[in-house]
Amino acid sequence: MYCRFRPRRGRQPALFVGGLPRSLRVSTFKTEVRGRDVDPLRVIWHGGNGHAFLQFENSELMESALKALDDLNINGKKLRVEEAKGRSPGEREEGDHEHQEQRASDNVD
Repeated sequence: MYCRFRPRRGRQPALFVGGLPRSLRVSTFKTEVRGRDVDPLRVIWHGGNGHAFLQFENSELMESALKALDDLNINGKKLRVEEAKGRSPGEREEGDHEHQEQRASDNVD
């Protein structure tokens, strides 16, 4: 079976999209993005916090998407689109896994 997303070591090229209306649905966001011929590998949705990340296969696709989404407006609001900084979205810091396991074991009755 063909899988378009292949995990790789290192940082996955990604864009940060900020200023999302908190009432925005992810399906509406994806439609707007794809309507500009942008097809990310993954959309990491934090709409309740007013932002999302778009991950791409390579830096060239990310740069092309950055240009295509430069003047993105949703519900009359101009969104901030820029290259994601720091670690990749969804990437855990060293030790996060142990803290998660500890929290999970704390919740056992």
